[in-house]
Amino acid sequence: MLGRFICLFLSILVTVVYSQDRSLYILHSNNTNGALENCYCPDNPLGSIEKRALYVQDFIKSHPRTLVVDAGDFFTMSKKLLKDSLVCEAYATIPYDALLLGDQELTRNPEFLNNVLPKTQASIVVTNLESPSLLRIRKYKIIKRGGLNIGILGVVGDNSLKYYPKGNP
Repeated sequence: MLGRFICLFLSILVTVVYSQDRSLYILHSNNTNGALENCYCPDNPLGSIEKRALYVQDFIKSHPRTLVVDAGDFFTMSKKLLKDSLVCEAYATIPYDALLLGDQELTRNPEFLNNVLPKTQASIVVTNLESPSLLRIRKYKIIKRGGLNIGILGVVGDNSLKYYPKGNP
């Protein structure tokens, strides 16, 4: 049922975008895994939050009708809480319209999440999970961008939590 709803929603969105002959750009990131710094890899690396922030800011200047979203796993894999907090502060340098929580975020204590997620200055959108202990979580977000009304849903996939004990990501 949810899959049909998402397909219908995207169909309507695409119809609206193309019928008005306007371009909508979507910049998407995921699996940052706490990578704050540049790896200085010799093969033209595009990673790290510092590079991403500059790229996104420049892109939006040229393309103001742009959505910026992240699909989760921006925290470290090894629960380095100080670094996770710094990642949230670094994410504030990128004008994210919405962030989805991945398994790496959902494994953290709700109190920790409630303290650090506001530092991102972005909306946290999780459509299919409920946790009364997590504050500021939205089921959806509607954005007006360049004369368009755009709905954002954040869906955590079933496989995201398959390696965690039931009831305790």
